[in-house]
Amino acid sequence: LRRPPRRQRELGPGRRRGVLVVGGGAAGWPAAAYLNAALNVGDRKVADVVLVDSAFNAAELAAYGYTDVGVLPLLVSPEKLHGIADDRARREFGDGLLNVLFVGRCAPNKRIEHALQAFLFFQDTGGRPARFIHAGSYAGLERYHGMLTALARELGVRNAVFTGPITQARLNALYAHSDVFL
Repeated sequence: LRRPPRRQRELGPGRRRGVLVVGGGAAGWPAAAYLNAALNVGDRKVADVVLVDSAFNAAELAAYGYTDVGVLPLLVSPEKLHGIADDRARREFGDGLLNVLFVGRCAPNKRIEHALQAFLFFQDTGGRPARFIHAGSYAGLERYHGMLTALARELGVRNAVFTGPITQARLNALYAHSDVFL
């Protein structure tokens, strides 16, 4: 988590503060504590309005005493999912393996290591050859990505794929050829 810019932290009375949009909190992560510190400097509010991406994140801030937190859900464009699918990805992932797909930023609060451990259990007991696919950027979180790939090797996870950032066409192909969505 990055600290807000100095000018944002030090807004005094009478200054325009605006809106702060926040996302990505998770149980066990210090996101709410960080936000509590970022939203207040002494007795001054940093933002007039706080918007978060889920009721869960709103509840985290409510635990710190915030009563006026709005929920602005992430918007998905279903029409994008019906677009063209990448032919190379179709061939790569349409090979008959059971595909388990996790789509989202590669970040510690997503607990992808738990998904890998559950996938390993499935591989060992499921009977059908399967592939774990994580589709999402790991920019700025290269160490966590490295830890995941090392963990997959160490655990003996077979067919673990970490795509990194992908095009919409490749994502469409992954959705079309996946059997389980995490």
